Amino acid sequence: MLDIGAKAPISSSAGVTRINWPKAKRTFDFDSVEILDATDEAIGKFLDAVTEDKDPERSKRRENNATKCKVMVGVKMSNETAERLARLFAVETETAATSDTSGNQSLRAEPKSAETK
Repeated sequence: MLDIGAKAPISSSAGVTRINWPKAKRTFDFDSVEILDATDEAIGKFLDAVTEDKDPERSKRRENNATKCKVMVGVKMSNETAERLARLFAVETETAATSDTSGNQSLRAEPKSAETK
């Protein structure tokens, strides 16, 4: 996860271990990515580390774009960073990007449409 407000680099709860990349700053195996609160720069550095990671299993997962990435509402990033994120991870469909006047992306929850009969 990327959360600049979290104090600990590693936490565990209910059988799930979370590693806060901005605090740990190393590559590791992960099943999913959560961007809770991060700057464009922190997200970019995380993407650099992931891209430069030479572990064959992790590389294989990235090639298949199989790792899910959940971006919390309100996280802002540049268009370039948003595009890099989408190339590396399967960004969840419940978020949608919109650009503000500065050219930055802001991810927000996309309302789910009601089913029709």
